[in-house]
Amino acid sequence: MRKFLFFPVVILLMSLAQDNICEVYIPIDEGTKLTYEDYNEKDKLQGSQSIEILSVRKSDARIDIGSKIESFDKKGETLGENEFNYSCENGVFTVDMESMVPAESMKGMEGMEITIDQTDLKFPASLEVGQTLPDASITFKAATNGINVMTMVIDITERKVEAAESIEVPAGTFQCLKLSSKSKTKMGFVNVEVSSIDWISPNVGSVRSESYDKKGNLEGYRVLKSLSK
Repeated sequence: MRKFLFFPVVILLMSLAQDNICEVYIPIDEGTKLTYEDYNEKDKLQGSQSIEILSVRKSDARIDIGSKIESFDKKGETLGENEFNYSCENGVFTVDMESMVPAESMKGMEGMEITIDQTDLKFPASLEVGQTLPDASITFKAATNGINVMTMVIDITERKVEAAESIEVPAGTFQCLKLSSKSKTKMGFVNVEVSSIDWISPNVGSVRSESYDKKGNLEGYRVLKSLSK
């Protein structure tokens, strides 16, 4: 299990337009692909991830987005891929918390009976500096022949919009909102608590994420390497 967890790779921010249709703040045209790279505190590559928009369906007050997330190790070998659906209704965008479960954990549970209980990650119609955002969580259980063999719990708390900043990453320079949060992951006897900072840019999405341990030491970061349509 990775020691740190990033949330923002799959965060899509939206608001409610005057005609009651969700206005998208990152490019979500079908075929759009974002590529990210993960580094440790010593700037050494640990892996990468790609997000591809597979489908976008719009109605009067709702947008449904289908995407594929694929994770790779530092050698470029596939760790796993999954498809997730996201939605925006009445200006509130919802991220499926299943997308927060590490790909290597999902791969290790293939063929098992999966039970999921979750409170999804939500973003209100507009974001302002100083604003607090609702908590999110997921309880993920895997069983074989009715016997539970693994339980993973992820709680995301203390979400806040900290500032508006300009930030440079390999994909370019972006005007962003800086979001902070805390997360706790429990799996068996392993408990991991981290603080995260994420920079989100309108019309792009997440461009950089940083993860810190309980003492405030940097554990790793993720940057947007490329954006293509």
